[in-house]
Amino acid sequence: MLIESSKLFFTRSDYINILSSQNLETAIGYLSEKFLASEIGKLAGIHRISLIDVYNALDKGYRGILQSLFSQAKNEERSIADKILWLLSSLDLYLSLNALTAGVKPPLMASPLPLLIPEIPDPMNIYILKEILPVELHGLVKEYINKRSIQLQQIIRALDSLAMKVDKLKYYELSVLVNLLHDMQLLKACILYPEVRQLQPRVFSLNPADFYENCGKSIREVSAMLSKDRPFAVVFSEAINDSLKFSSGIEALDLGVYTGLHYLASLILQKTVIEKTCRLMLKLLGQYVFLKLVFTVAGSGLYRQEASAFISKWVT
Repeated sequence: MLIESSKLFFTRSDYINILSSQNLETAIGYLSEKFLASEIGKLAGIHRISLIDVYNALDKGYRGILQSLFSQAKNEERSIADKILWLLSSLDLYLSLNALTAGVKPPLMASPLPLLIPEIPDPMNIYILKEILPVELHGLVKEYINKRSIQLQQIIRALDSLAMKVDKLKYYELSVLVNLLHDMQLLKACILYPEVRQLQPRVFSLNPADFYENCGKSIREVSAMLSKDRPFAVVFSEAINDSLKFSSGIEALDLGVYTGLHYLASLILQKTVIEKTCRLMLKLLGQYVFLKLVFTVAGSGLYRQEASAFISKWVT
């Protein structure tokens, strides 16, 4: 049974030590006492470790720990956690499948998709992908198989279906968080594809008028809109605003979303067994993104001070 222990989670000091490292070879040493030890140990024979080597080790380590979490969960726990995981990943899957046609693989630094699909399958093997996806995403894959592209309406429909699987009466706090996550994914879709606004997607948590007014606007404007909404939305606003210190692109929104989920899951998901399972999953995903951030900073030498302030503020 996975529990929140020092072997599973990193402290602020752990992250700061990684950030303070002069090279990646020194930085990975701070992972040696965690559950990532076996994957990191495989890097020992590499003469000069690259950031891609570290990313791949993190992907493999977190893929394994998520598989352990899901294997220990009972049916309903596993089903709901799986829906939330794909709610986080489905837009990235949409981007990746459409990119296959153009022969482009989009950056996925702040996404759990590499944990779910180690390599995006070749279009000829897309049927294999369908077998691991929840039923809510089958329409998306079917359209890709038939047309080699996916309409925006398909991903909007998939996001709706996945978010609606969490029963508001049974798991109120979790449903509030999932509904807000749904809207955050819609905001991401709006930034990437301004035509989403014309589809008039359903908004589950945010003020609809504010949402439609800001759909497709800059990440900074989206953050300002969230700051005027409910308290949970304000947390996301603040996390996104802090993330903008590292990038003005879509990566800032992604980092802000995973940071907000990590923080809020730690704060509110404590009652039922299902909420505790989702809490553990969301905290692990947040940590996964935090590690990619600090290793990127350690590898480049840029933004050390900003990253230290970010970690000190958001790591619970």
